[in-house]
Amino acid sequence: MFNAIKALNKLGLNRHVCIRWIKGHAGHYGNELADMLAKQASSQQSEGPEPFLPLPTCAVKALAKQFTLEKWAARWEDSSICRQTKIFFPHPNSKISKGLLRLSRTDLGLCIRHLTGHSFLQYHRSKVDPTRDPKCRFCPAIREESAHIILDCPAFLEQRFQIFWEYQPTSIATVWQLLLFLTSPQVSGLEEDSSSEDD
Repeated sequence: MFNAIKALNKLGLNRHVCIRWIKGHAGHYGNELADMLAKQASSQQSEGPEPFLPLPTCAVKALAKQFTLEKWAARWEDSSICRQTKIFFPHPNSKISKGLLRLSRTDLGLCIRHLTGHSFLQYHRSKVDPTRDPKCRFCPAIREESAHIILDCPAFLEQRFQIFWEYQPTSIATVWQLLLFLTSPQVSGLEEDSSSEDD
């Protein structure tokens, strides 16, 4: 920038210099040449001990975000815990994460309860009370846990198709679909029925 100002001042000693704004990418020779030279300069490898211009803040933030997401994914995929959550999310999903964080406290609690498997369904209740039968009330060969009810229990085929547009989805596409399914009377009633059995 300083060199450009010096060059303009020198040129202005014996010529009239007028600086004007021109529209970019409109075929003006000088502007096209400046764009080309700027692209060439930005693609060059820096060498030597000179003080180079620092990376723009947006580039640093983008690199930090990419690094964080890669570390998050690697840690999640290498982890041996969170069995039920990994059924829904074999890989980190920032879209779903953001959607969850926009929910009210009550709705967020409901979703997290089911995504982690700490719901009031039979299987988790049997962990708290070993005398309780962990089997599904509709298909006794399978444990009644959130992943089974949300993704593949035959008793909820129609509800799933109406909400997820699939009879047996393999994952959750949007938070609003999950919330709609969990708050449907047939599904929410399962937790209420389990609670009433404790009374």
